[in-house]
Amino acid sequence: MYPGSEGSSLNHKRAYCSDGVRQVSKASDKVPPWPHPQGIFTAGKTFHPQAFYVTVQDIYERYCIPGAESPPFATMEVIAFAKLLASRIRMFDGGMVGLRLFADYELDPKTPTGCIIRPEDGSGEWLRLGYLQGGIS
Repeated sequence: MYPGSEGSSLNHKRAYCSDGVRQVSKASDKVPPWPHPQGIFTAGKTFHPQAFYVTVQDIYERYCIPGAESPPFATMEVIAFAKLLASRIRMFDGGMVGLRLFADYELDPKTPTGCIIRPEDGSGEWLRLGYLQGGIS
């Protein structure tokens, strides 16, 4: 369903969700579960780590910290985001936590190189999740 008339700039591209996630993966990677908080994926091709970090911190502080004032239920976006995180997270030697990056998405060019983990085991590129290690990324 498209919000604008045919050819309107309000409409998202065919085969992409309005949250910027591709509906079909070009590589062998699974497509991120739908829906996602706005700003994490854009144009079906770019992943924005800073928006991802903010969302991880927000969800952690709302739902994981005992005594936190969390909403009575999680939204579809929170549930999909938690599933994405759980399916792609890994703890490395030394306690470093990483999220396996999607092969189909390019990183936001503003991403600091220190945020990327490239393990010697050849398992691809990972986004360092310092917040889940006890410090903000």
